[in-house]
Amino acid sequence: MSEDPEKTGGGGGAFHIGSIGNVYGDMVTGGQTKINLNSSQTESRNAIADIAQAVDRAPPEVKNDASGKLTDLKAEIGKGKKSDDGAMSRLIKGLVDLVPGATQAVVSAFGTPLLGAIAGPLTKKVIKEIEGHMSGGQPDQESPDEPQTV
Repeated sequence: MSEDPEKTGGGGGAFHIGSIGNVYGDMVTGGQTKINLNSSQTESRNAIADIAQAVDRAPPEVKNDASGKLTDLKAEIGKGKKSDDGAMSRLIKGLVDLVPGATQAVVSAFGTPLLGAIAGPLTKKVIKEIEGHMSGGQPDQESPDEPQTV
């Protein structure tokens, strides 16, 4: 009787540990042990939960616009690596402009491995500018070639 190597773990030191909801993974053994669990849908929802809470607390006059931007941002995030970097950066900037209380949540969300991995150069630049404003500094500017005195 032949057993399925994927179910028994007999296929070259690797076996499938199954899936539960949106969590799935594999374990590879041998010289090294590697466990890879992936729960991207849950992780992305958790990463933007604080942003959604900030939008929920937004003043009534901006709440609809902010909710629309958040919905569009979620859609871009859902595209993963195929997301439109320009659209995502504009949505983030627009959201923070409408709801300044979402600033920390946006920076934290895009500091997670999942959202950090799908953020392109424009999105990363916007996040860096937002961080600069949070710390009271100015956004990064090109520094002159001449030395500065302090």
